[in-house]
Amino acid sequence: MYPVLIKLGPISIPSYGFMLAIAFIVGITLFSRDLKRRKMDPGIAYDLGIAAIIGGVLGARTAYVLGHIGDAPFIDLVLRGGLAWFGGLIGATLLTYVVAKRKNLSIPLVADGIAPAVAIGHVFGRIGCLLNGDDYGIATTLPWAMSFPNGAPPTTQLVHPTQIYEATLHLGIFIFILAIRNKVKVGNLFLIFLVLAGTERFFIEFIRTNEIIVGGIFTIHHFVALALVIGGSAALYLRRTVTSVEAVKN
Repeated sequence: MYPVLIKLGPISIPSYGFMLAIAFIVGITLFSRDLKRRKMDPGIAYDLGIAAIIGGVLGARTAYVLGHIGDAPFIDLVLRGGLAWFGGLIGATLLTYVVAKRKNLSIPLVADGIAPAVAIGHVFGRIGCLLNGDDYGIATTLPWAMSFPNGAPPTTQLVHPTQIYEATLHLGIFIFILAIRNKVKVGNLFLIFLVLAGTERFFIEFIRTNEIIVGGIFTIHHFVALALVIGGSAALYLRRTVTSVEAVKN
């Protein structure tokens, strides 16, 4: 664990913040190159990237606070650190959509360009979680189990390093969507990403330590992940149906 990556006198650089910065730089670079490849202004990537960061942080913080009401005084929840991944995804998507619409950009093209950036960004984000010692899983006796005695919160138990699991799975998602991005209909790549990301989180959630709310095994994140899978799958099906109908008419 390295919660503080660099410390020079009174100045310290937290590892999680550093990895988020790397995620932003890599994501913006990939998005910019994708826009250029599609004959669009690569500078758009920076405007939408800023919107994604602002929307993501606001959404993640809001979801964290709402999900922990009752655990601590409300003002403490607002002031202390804490982010919820699904809130960040929703917030980033909504604000990016608003900015893209105001700039009269093609939403399907923008969404497809964002998909790889979000996937690789999640990889760096989970590495940051590992270094910071948070978002780990439940206790296990597996040989690769880890403990986080200085984590947030700390634990001396051997637990699932779910940060590594998720980073690895999202790296796989990133590689997969790059491989198919020229083979699918414009607008479908982002929907495929949502389905894969939701599926990954749904199953990982069974070994996370989040509060169980239904049936003794399901957390709120299960239902959000399931919503991503169902929503993305339904959108893919509807887009395919519309395309088929148009083909018959022509």
